[in-house]
Amino acid sequence: MEEIIIPSEQKIGFQLQFNCKVGEHVTKFVVHRFTNKYMVLITQYGALPNLYMVQFDAKDERADRIAPVNLSEFHTSVPVTMKCLLGVDKVEVRAGIQFLINRTQLSRSPIEIIFCLGLRDMNGDILKAIANILDQKL
Repeated sequence: MEEIIIPSEQKIGFQLQFNCKVGEHVTKFVVHRFTNKYMVLITQYGALPNLYMVQFDAKDERADRIAPVNLSEFHTSVPVTMKCLLGVDKVEVRAGIQFLINRTQLSRSPIEIIFCLGLRDMNGDILKAIANILDQKL
């Protein structure tokens, strides 16, 4: 077999790939930007339990999209359309994806996102921790 030598300045793989302990489980994060899509994979299963395409309904040309309001009295979400591409379509997963989009810089994405959210425990504390990790790393 031939050995493949890759120059050290050439990147291989995803733009961002790391593991963190969230709650009691190791969580794998993968983020990559393609030409026309972002891919965000967050899983505690070691596999992809689902895959959603998230499209932003507001097709504004401005660089700054109006940010979501996270005050309970005046809450507004970023308007998105989600389509389940793989796995079982669950309301909890859709709500988790919407929460992460509202609470992170993903709300400012100019392009659609392919999203995987596979969590063993889906609750507010876990989602807030994941949102904080994404904001630190993105």
